[in-house]
Amino acid sequence: MHQPYYKDDLTATYLLPWVRLRSSKDYFRMAAILDGYPSIRQTYNLVPSLLAQIEDYVSGDYQDLFLNLSRRPAGDLNPDERRFLLKWMRESPRFPRVQASQRYLQLASRPETEVFTTEDLRDLQVWFNLAWCDPQWVDTDPKLSALKAKDRHFSEEEKHSLLDLQLGMMSKVIPKYRELADRGQIELTFSPYHHPILPLLCHSDTARTAIPDIALPDPRFSHQEDADRQIELGKAACERLLGRQPQGMWPSELAVGESVARLAVRSGISWFLADEDVLARSLDVHLGRDGDGCPHQPDLLYTPYTMDREGGQVGVVFRDGALSNLIGFDYQRMHAIEAVRDFMGRLHRIRDSQGDRDFLVTIALDGENPWDFYARDGHDFLNTLYTELEKDDSIITTTISD
Repeated sequence: MHQPYYKDDLTATYLLPWVRLRSSKDYFRMAAILDGYPSIRQTYNLVPSLLAQIEDYVSGDYQDLFLNLSRRPAGDLNPDERRFLLKWMRESPRFPRVQASQRYLQLASRPETEVFTTEDLRDLQVWFNLAWCDPQWVDTDPKLSALKAKDRHFSEEEKHSLLDLQLGMMSKVIPKYRELADRGQIELTFSPYHHPILPLLCHSDTARTAIPDIALPDPRFSHQEDADRQIELGKAACERLLGRQPQGMWPSELAVGESVARLAVRSGISWFLADEDVLARSLDVHLGRDGDGCPHQPDLLYTPYTMDREGGQVGVVFRDGALSNLIGFDYQRMHAIEAVRDFMGRLHRIRDSQGDRDFLVTIALDGENPWDFYARDGHDFLNTLYTELEKDDSIITTTISD
């Protein structure tokens, strides 16, 4: 779960609304859904800059540009504010959340040059925010479901009620992750505080490890102390806000290298995550796959590693990029049952290749972005997947530290 820092600290104003909107749609429900599947165990990575922004909203110590313009009475919007609303609060009609409302789809599809009445603008203020509410929450909350059914002709009072509910949802996010961790169902991990690319902080020349002919700035940037500080701040924020010291780290954008391994050892974490392509390059092997998508050398990918660096050790797990990307980018185009059947079949083929060994299949991906393109924001897929995993005795879900 990751967001950059959107707050202008000089004015205490959030310039973009994604922390608030993602909290309404993704962050709470991605944890809460596990209440229905007590034997499913997962690892959640919460970027500290995201946690800090959620804390801001809960404390009320902020202004939110998009929220302020959503709360403004539609009839009081000046010409610049009307233009802002039409430019930034009308999302692309290709999003399922826009298509779910006939009124929002109509407003989003009209040319910006058309005349928009005060009622049009108020309906747009409502739908831009309502569309970002978790669909299951909308269906079970009487106020939200009434707004969805009404679809248009909203009042200012209804608009403010919706926005208050959104902010109320934000207060539930961090406690929910704490609750799941306290009962041992999830492991909580962290990233460097502001989600920086760690190897580039240590030295910008490391970019040439991946792209030898890349053009780099001159003079070179080299501040390892910044990287150390980002990890230190990230761990401290996780401990303060989530109530536990994290054992694992998700390096921002999975950017790793020798500098990250050394930083990890010095920081005292137990393990960090990397991609299977990094493993292949590190071992100088080709992790090709057969026609069913299984690696030719599964024992190399499906095992945790230990690195000895700087007089210490740190664990490394490498994600299965193919399985992770199927969830992230491909299964959204399939019916939930067909997608889960394909996914479970791939896991079974991996299991069949393990013999008398134990395989750890690491599936790691964005926790918020994929669901924008799934039917019902991914609820059908996730519920079907967790149901199949729970009843399959040959596959055990676990956390990395365990």
